[in-house]
Amino acid sequence: MGLITVVFGLVVVFALPDNVHTCWFLNEDEKLYILENVVRVNQTGTKNTKFKKEQVCELIKDKYTWLFVLITLCSQIVTGAIGTFGVTITLTFGFNNYQSALLQMPIGALVVIIIFITTQLVAKFGNHTLFMASMFFPSIIGAIVLIISPSKVGNLLALYLLYSGSSSITLIYAWIGANTAGSSKKFLRSSMVMISFSIACIIGPQLFQAYSAPAYHPAKIVILITQCLSIPITLFIGIYGSYRY
Repeated sequence: MGLITVVFGLVVVFALPDNVHTCWFLNEDEKLYILENVVRVNQTGTKNTKFKKEQVCELIKDKYTWLFVLITLCSQIVTGAIGTFGVTITLTFGFNNYQSALLQMPIGALVVIIIFITTQLVAKFGNHTLFMASMFFPSIIGAIVLIISPSKVGNLLALYLLYSGSSSITLIYAWIGANTAGSSKKFLRSSMVMISFSIACIIGPQLFQAYSAPAYHPAKIVILITQCLSIPITLFIGIYGSYRY
């Protein structure tokens, strides 16, 4: 899996343009049209490799930055939890080791489907805030079922539902790219969110302590609470971004 990641990374380096000017699949008229839209309408600018200190100060003072950090931490604790303990959780449902390993296989396809559907809905209808907030409802239902259900099939389906909230990180990254002006500020804000994502993935596994095995109710309750909190935080970011100016 690591080798596949490295190879795909090399493909991205050489095949994916890093800005409009080097975009090989656009003609000159299309490049001019996009640049006009980026600079004049969105005001997010084009790629600039010069590091600007004033943008760092602006980034730190901008409450929007810390809201992105907060939503990433809150929404992605579930990623660290189910990413590390997915097989262990499945074992507690009554499946054996072999079955638990096999039952992780559909997750990749499920995540691709969730991300594809949500990104296409955002692209078509444009309401990023509501569509992202809606991703946490399946996770909330899944967390509740995991806490109360004795059925191993029901628990398994509930575990799969948690990946809806986990997949929200895709829309968080897209949100930052569409709402951050200045290359230095965008780079640093993205880095802070990536660090927050990593911290969340460290916190998640720590929820599963030996004393709470095999039910791991404290971990499931924390997942439920953080997914519930992600909805008002997401809505607040959307409202704040719309009316702050």
